[in-house]
Amino acid sequence: MRLKLNKFEFERGNSGNVIEGTLFYIKPDENTRYIYEIRFPYTLEYINKIKEGIFLAVKNFASKENEYHYSILEVAYIHPYHYAVSNISGNPYPQFAEQAIRNASLDWETQKDRPEVPTTKIIVKAIPTNLEVVERSNNGNAEYILQEEENIPMLGKEVYVLDKDTTERIINKGLLDKYCIDAGNWIIESDVKVKINVEELLRKHFGIFGYTGAGKSNLVSTLVRKIMEFGQNSDDKVKIVIWDLMSEYYGLLLDILWQYDAYLVGIGEKTFPDNILKYLENEDPNILDIASNEFINIGSCIYTYFEKYKLYKVLR
Repeated sequence: MRLKLNKFEFERGNSGNVIEGTLFYIKPDENTRYIYEIRFPYTLEYINKIKEGIFLAVKNFASKENEYHYSILEVAYIHPYHYAVSNISGNPYPQFAEQAIRNASLDWETQKDRPEVPTTKIIVKAIPTNLEVVERSNNGNAEYILQEEENIPMLGKEVYVLDKDTTERIINKGLLDKYCIDAGNWIIESDVKVKINVEELLRKHFGIFGYTGAGKSNLVSTLVRKIMEFGQNSDDKVKIVIWDLMSEYYGLLLDILWQYDAYLVGIGEKTFPDNILKYLENEDPNILDIASNEFINIGSCIYTYFEKYKLYKVLR
């Protein structure tokens, strides 16, 4: 897998400086191959930017002249560390220990966007993604290639936080905008879009699993809506059939039913309330309002913000 990136940049703090840490040790691990410990200078801003799940970059041993290889790591664990507090060991005098910890805690709040106290650090444990970015100089222009990792990071080298645009390109590696939809936002950073290839989604089997109330139906509805929008702008029109056994999707997709001239297919007479069936049989205008309201309320989903004539069109 080799993918050309448009950019490869690092996150900066409010001061304009790149957020930079140091790779302190590498430990073998039977589950992830390696565990890396990185230490960043502490600021209140940094500890809100460095989150579990974000990507880091550090130069690895495959680097050579005019070609730098950066291993991409994923943050697995993070905690603030104060050396003055950590050195309180054994069984110290309680009042002394408490006062020392309280005094040390002031350092968390005073360092807002600039590290000033060398005894405070952000300790990060990271794991490999088995990916790397190769930076080459080509006639004075930088070229960036995302590929499988060729070697492990160099101990003691600078570690950088990747910016959101670079993160988005890595998360959606190999996905072209022409064939993709934005399925949602990355849970770590809401500004980062997660894409899905529509052709692959429709061509292959997939499943969505989760506990009751986790949002499975909302996710399916979002995908259906985005796929239909994609189909309208594509040469190949998309058709979708939904088996709604629990009456969940009438309300969730009511605007789609109207917009794309969809059909509701009932299996048997008990599928819809009586007044809807009566209207469908006779188109009696006297019960149109009643039938429309029953339609809206199917599955306990009440969507009163749709205009009446839109509901009539769906019902007819």
